[in-house]
Order: sequence, then structure tokens, then C-alpha cells
Amino acid sequence: MAFLSCLDRVTKLYEPVNEVIARLEPKKIVDMATGSGESALKATEDVRKMGVEIVLTDKYPHGHLQEFSIQEIDVLSDELPEANLYTMFNAFHHFDESQRLEIASKATENKSAFLVIEPLRPRISVFIKVLIATFLGPLLLALFIRPFSWKWIIFTYIIPIGILVTAWDGMASVIKSLSEDEWQSLTTELMAHGRKVEQGLLSSQYTELKYFLVT
Repeated sequence: MAFLSCLDRVTKLYEPVNEVIARLEPKKIVDMATGSGESALKATEDVRKMGVEIVLTDKYPHGHLQEFSIQEIDVLSDELPEANLYTMFNAFHHFDESQRLEIASKATENKSAFLVIEPLRPRISVFIKVLIATFLGPLLLALFIRPFSWKWIIFTYIIPIGILVTAWDGMASVIKSLSEDEWQSLTTELMAHGRKVEQGLLSSQYTELKYFLVT
């Protein structure tokens, strides 16, 4: 998670999402399964400058980021904080088919919007990019992970367990990423429940980001 946070910051991966979020004119944003929170903060930078509030939540909050704390919330079992926009970055693929439908329905039950951003797709080209990034990335970025810890150095350059774990996690995430058929199946289910769906691709510097907007 610390590596992904640093990678997001260096590559500015989620900057293109700012335009989508600004178009939605949110008054309050709740980010779910936020992880480090770095992705959500980068993607909402523009609207936060205009005074939009953001709340970071995760089932296993691990600390603080800048002036933001992370609230402990399980998106499947807990009541969500009130907001008119819910977001989820690079986490939707961790849930199964029924859970994805449940989360999307729950986030939009009070006429709120739900925006999913996924940088991964089950393609060979994506697999290769992730493999390179997760093997070489820790070697290049370990010194820049914040807050600094000697464990980043030890488990990257001396005992490379960190590289192996990061690479394995990256490969597993690509394998679990949603296919177009799975996105379409979710769209059909949501529309049957009276929801509207908009989806497409956003061009980022190093890849394309899948966006899936439910209203």
C-alpha cells in the first residue's frame, strides 16, 4: 500500500479524474476502501480547492494522510456517511459480483452518485505494464516512500521480500480485474434497479483508467 501510494503520487495517475468529478459538482464526497487515501486526494484536488468536503473510509484504516484521518467503515455492513458522491479507486475488483451490485446500489439509494475508477483490465498489455512496474518500481521508489522507514530499504534492497509481495499483489489484481462482460452484466443489473450508468476510459500518462459512474 505504501508503494502504491508513492507510485500514484509520482505518476499523477489519477489526475484526469479531477475533470469527471468537477463535472458532477459534488457537495460532499465519501471515498470507500480508500487504502492510503492518496488516490482519492489526487483525484479530488480541484474540487477540494473550491471547498468540497471529502471523507476517507476503509475497513482497515491504517493511519493519517496529511490533515485527513481515515474512518473505519465496512462498505458491505456499515451505514455509509451521508454524501452526494461516493468514490472507489482501484478497489472494486476486490469484491465479487453480488458485492459489487450491493455496493453500487447502496451508494446510490438516496439519489447520490457512485464513481468507480479502475486502472486495471484483464489484458496482456496491462499485465506486462504491471509486472514491470511492480518489479522495478520498488527499486526506484523505496527511498521516496513517505513516511520514511528503514523497513522499505531492508525489504527492498537487502531482503527483496517487498518486491516479491508487490509483484504478486499486482499480478493477482490484474487477474481479478473486471472484463467488459462483467461490467456489462453489472450495468444490466443496475439499470434493472432503476439506475443510470455512464462508463468509458480516461487517458492518463501511463495507462487508461476505466470509469464507471452510477446515478
